[in-house]
Amino acid sequence: MVTVLCEVDFEVGSREEFGRRAVEWVVGGARALAGNLLRRVSADGSVPKGRVTNGFLGPAGVEWGYVSITRMQKSGLRQVGKVVEDAAIAWAEKEAVKGIEGMNLGFNLLETSTIPGERLIRFEAEMVEDADGWCRVNFQAPESRLEDVATQRAWLDFMHAFCDEVNPSYGQISYDYGAYPLTALEAVTGPPWTVYSEAIAASRQVLRGYDWLTVCADELAESLGGIDVLRASGAFARVEPLRSGGVWLLATEEYGDYTDPRVAAVWEAVAPVLRHGTPSRDRAEREESPVRLVFRDAAEISRSA
Repeated sequence: MVTVLCEVDFEVGSREEFGRRAVEWVVGGARALAGNLLRRVSADGSVPKGRVTNGFLGPAGVEWGYVSITRMQKSGLRQVGKVVEDAAIAWAEKEAVKGIEGMNLGFNLLETSTIPGERLIRFEAEMVEDADGWCRVNFQAPESRLEDVATQRAWLDFMHAFCDEVNPSYGQISYDYGAYPLTALEAVTGPPWTVYSEAIAASRQVLRGYDWLTVCADELAESLGGIDVLRASGAFARVEPLRSGGVWLLATEEYGDYTDPRVAAVWEAVAPVLRHGTPSRDRAEREESPVRLVFRDAAEISRSA
């Protein structure tokens, strides 16, 4: 199963502010994009509620969900999770606004009565370790969901509304490249290889990547010539300034139309602010997810600009 990852990176002034944003993304996203699933799992009496344990989770094959909070304690980070129900969601919302390090809410089909299996959708928010004040939110779901145009619109609308409020430095709808939250460009370009916390902290100076949807910081949009130049490039179906800062760059109106010619057009439009280095085709071929890149060094465009 190929997984799509929808991500936004931004800065906050405190753990309490992050907690509020985490609730907006994680709980708000579940309600907006998986509301029926959330209601079914919450009401399913065959699934034991309360703390997540290593024992019986529910009958094999049923939908199952959890919500978790990560806090910093004297002994280090500690995560507490509860099975999804109305009371667990209310608990997570209450705890988050006190100040947290992370928050997750996910849904799976149970492979067995004790093991979660196929992922249906997962929402995450985290303060980025070793990058003071920076945070990252994302949700992941099967790419097949984007075959439905109504789902495309819903995902875009949710992300646009969130981005309007947080002055993002970077955002994307792309693929999931495994345990380390790197973009396609970061995953296959090096050496030097990308440290993701450093990439996020520098994301107002260097664009982390590009895909069907790319959100870039105002600073980078200005380096590219501004809104009018980006629109005139012809690379994007939509170029929109976001209300609190940042620019929304949607390559095509429909996801299925983002094919190689559009990838090349987007790359050429944003290359002057991308990291330098030629992406490795060998590394790209070893990735489980597709890698939609132009395999040229962005410095070529920077030098010729």
